[in-house]
Amino acid sequence: MIRNIFIPEGDGKSTYDKLIIIIFYLFPLFLLSSFLMNLSLVIISIYFIFFVIRNKFYSLFENTVVILTIFFWIYLVFISFFIHGEEIQIIKSISYIRFIFLFLTIAFILPRLNFNLTKIFYFYLFIATIFSIDVIFQFIFGFNILGFPCEMSCQRNSSFFGKELVAGTFILYFGLIGLLSLLINNKNLSFFIIFLIFFGFSIFLTGDRTPFIIFLIIIFLNSIFNKYLRFYFISGLIISILFFSLSMFSSDILKQRYIENVKNIFSSSELDLPSLDQNLSHHENMYNYLIKDSQKKNFITSYINSEEKRSKKFKNLGIDIYISSLQNKNFFKEKNYEEKIFFSNLIIINLNNEINKLKLRRLNVIKVISFREKNNLTNKWYNNLIDSQYGAHYLTAISIFLDNSLFGAGLKSYRNTCKKYEDINSFSSMSRCSSHPHNLHLEILSEAGIFGYLFFIIIIFSAVISATRYRGKNNTILIYILLFLLSYVFPFKPSGSFFSTFNSFYFWLCISLIFYLKKKIQIDEK
Repeated sequence: MIRNIFIPEGDGKSTYDKLIIIIFYLFPLFLLSSFLMNLSLVIISIYFIFFVIRNKFYSLFENTVVILTIFFWIYLVFISFFIHGEEIQIIKSISYIRFIFLFLTIAFILPRLNFNLTKIFYFYLFIATIFSIDVIFQFIFGFNILGFPCEMSCQRNSSFFGKELVAGTFILYFGLIGLLSLLINNKNLSFFIIFLIFFGFSIFLTGDRTPFIIFLIIIFLNSIFNKYLRFYFISGLIISILFFSLSMFSSDILKQRYIENVKNIFSSSELDLPSLDQNLSHHENMYNYLIKDSQKKNFITSYINSEEKRSKKFKNLGIDIYISSLQNKNFFKEKNYEEKIFFSNLIIINLNNEINKLKLRRLNVIKVISFREKNNLTNKWYNNLIDSQYGAHYLTAISIFLDNSLFGAGLKSYRNTCKKYEDINSFSSMSRCSSHPHNLHLEILSEAGIFGYLFFIIIIFSAVISATRYRGKNNTILIYILLFLLSYVFPFKPSGSFFSTFNSFYFWLCISLIFYLKKKIQIDEK
């Protein structure tokens, strides 16, 4: 019964073909559960193998793009087995084949089934609309239609996802992919711009900043490069900016999320300064905080050379003296940078469990300031960025990459490897660890190395060539989805973990749609 709703009887497709098509319909609902999402990917993988063998579709493996994506997976398995050898990395790399099969199924098998994805796009449009309405409801009332409350003092609205704060990403991808149904028909462009702004507004209300940034990038790039839709996207961009600005300044919650919180990320340190002089730079404020009182205790060299430094009693005494010496107005004027860096490192590395966090943060700041003064880096414009939590993630990922440049540190390894890098040049180094470095490119470089990153770039480049080389009348659709993909991989924005189920799914879905749509357009125009 359910099958007949999606696929008419008598279309010549096998039961297995129809099952896979139903799964594609239900992808948005499967994303509500990691288990269902992975189960559906496993079923697609089995179907792919079965289809290739049953139809003797071995010519597929002569395609350059197919070979490239398979070698990308083989490379991930190789470094996991022979370079790193950790069980969790081996499991992750082997199981990543499910995304390669997803790509191959959509891009090369669905066109052979003679099934028009437009119906699926309409269904995605419908689902994204339901979620968007629910987000707006949750923003207004503080709970969604099922009673799930908003999160983080209602700065985040997650709709049906509950505590999983991914509603913005969900609406971004399924909403804007659903809009393909209107582009393919090419008769509903007025509805296209209405839905575009509607989805943008709902993404904005979720409080998910990264999907909102991607949304604006997509509109901006289409305004420049998609000449047939330029008028609609420019109109959408202008209306969206005005609409979002009015909404932000009329809501304290949105203002806090998109203005105040972003300012805090890039203008405060781990020290949580009690007061700031607005006329001084962040670096100068840090100085004043550390030297606010005057004391004269010149002890560093004597302490380092002390025979009693191994005693815990004298360690703690030395730490207290060292901390109090920060209040000496001449402390930072003295050019003993090497001693300051050495002493700070000595305590940070060896005494993490013996001093409180505030002292440890102050010691880290001493080390960073001394390093910058020694290398004339005090007044660099990028210091505020690298002193933020995101900056600490990025510097750590870069350090991991430099130490593991060829093959990376291994899939999903950042969360453990980051602990080794206490000496990064950031006031927020204590916050350097996370499940991933919050930048897609730095994550791949640090975990898969330069060779893995080259595979990644070449795959993207092949999608660009495939979309732009075609010059048919429906080129607008290919450009739209291509710019969607490029917005996803835009390097100068925060991002989720590339190797997670949800983010890998979105990436490979975009890649596969480019190849599917090109093949389908060519077939339809013959």
